[in-house]
Amino acid sequence: MAKTCKTCKFYIPEDIYLYTCHCPKMKYGYGKQDVDSDGVLIEDDEGWGMIPGPDFGCIHHKKGKNGLQ
Repeated sequence: MAKTCKTCKFYIPEDIYLYTCHCPKMKYGYGKQDVDSDGVLIEDDEGWGMIPGPDFGCIHHKKGKNGLQ
């Protein structure tokens, strides 16, 4: 099975149409911050952050229930 958002415990609904990633390796904010070598800093504007689609794949996938299951 593919390691995609739709089967990951970090893929959580924010509202009926918007899901986002809550993986601790994905940091949201502005400016320079410490980021793990396998992490990412996403500069968010108005709180949007990163909005991955359900078939997006990730090395930090953790199988578990989310809003799609």
